[in-house]
Amino acid sequence: MSRLGMMTLLALSLVQAVTAKPAPSVPKNEFTFVILGDSQFSHPEVYNRVIDQVALVNPSFVIQVGDMIRGYTDTDHKFRAEWSRFKAQLAPLGKIPFYPVPGNHDVMDASRVPGGANVYQETWGDLYYGFDYKNAHFTVLDTDQAGALRSVSGKQLEWLKRDLRKAQRKAHRFVFFHRPMASLKNSDALHALFLEHKVTAVIYGHLHHYHHYVQDGIPYIVTNAAAWMG
Repeated sequence: MSRLGMMTLLALSLVQAVTAKPAPSVPKNEFTFVILGDSQFSHPEVYNRVIDQVALVNPSFVIQVGDMIRGYTDTDHKFRAEWSRFKAQLAPLGKIPFYPVPGNHDVMDASRVPGGANVYQETWGDLYYGFDYKNAHFTVLDTDQAGALRSVSGKQLEWLKRDLRKAQRKAHRFVFFHRPMASLKNSDALHALFLEHKVTAVIYGHLHHYHHYVQDGIPYIVTNAAAWMG
């Protein structure tokens, strides 16, 4: 056999050896998710670029921690129009799931009460809820409920206790809401509950800047704004 023929056989053998190797497998519980902060239609071109970039990352899902629309409007019709506009901005996400967190701008009407909560529920569903993804549990809370502003109390607090108890079978527990922990009327009781149930991290927005601290081993994280720059 000529030298060229032997080199060809060797090359084919190397190709076969390389292609025969199995592709590296993704660890069972490895995944990514994106957290977005306040947007409120301020600089929508910035938010649109953010959404385009998130789509390129192709995360398992996206969570936005409130103040997605401008809100503080005086009619359900205006709330619906703003939500329609916001959902159009999310279109580039395609099939990537989007999980909203209610913020004050999302539910507060012109009288500064949660008069837009009914349209929020009509648009997104429950104001507070939980879901599992692989080995983690995610809890979404509402810190602007009628009769319980700036707190997590009443029926929602009882639901939260049940939700965190059920989530103990998961390796990680993440809690999301809009208003900062320090601004909540029952923050001490909430922290004790999070500590009891070994919450992995607590994430919120509202302040339009990044900040974090750790209390008793639990990280509390303020996300930066997704587009609100002023």
